[in-house]
Amino acid sequence: MEINNFRLIMCIWLLFQLSGCINPVKPIVDGQNSNLDIDEGFLLVAIDTNFSLDKIKIKGAKYFFLSRENLHPGGNYILFKAPAGEYRFDKVYLNYIYAYELEEEYWSFQINPEVISYVGHLTVDQNLFKLLARIELENRSTEALEFLEENFSELIETKNIQYAGPGKDDFFNIVAQTQGK
Repeated sequence: MEINNFRLIMCIWLLFQLSGCINPVKPIVDGQNSNLDIDEGFLLVAIDTNFSLDKIKIKGAKYFFLSRENLHPGGNYILFKAPAGEYRFDKVYLNYIYAYELEEEYWSFQINPEVISYVGHLTVDQNLFKLLARIELENRSTEALEFLEENFSELIETKNIQYAGPGKDDFFNIVAQTQGK
């Protein structure tokens, strides 16, 4: 009897430990809570989908996920704080059952401290049979800058923006130079 109680207690303890490993993202709204801790940066990602996704897991220096509350059909920008480091989109969950595992280097990105790291537009289009989806990560820096100017103008006055997705893009640096930053 005591062994079963011990096992139960250990299982409950393990569940509590593991539940703290993956955290849901808390998007920043209207500049709220925009102060950063040491070695923290902002991550900006746009999710463009034709249906409600269940969640998107992000793996790296810290594990977290974008939840269904942030993944509605249409275009959704999500800005949140995260520890600086290497990350990648790990899995895209279409629903409770079907998920796509994203293993290629193409899904990797870097969050740097004290800057807004834009990783791109993650597009997920599901077909009519709802079992297959087209997933791609596109760089739309101009649209991302327009979003930040309209919604986070005070934040971009104090923080630099950089493209952190796959490939190289100096668009944000060129804009900053023309504005004298």
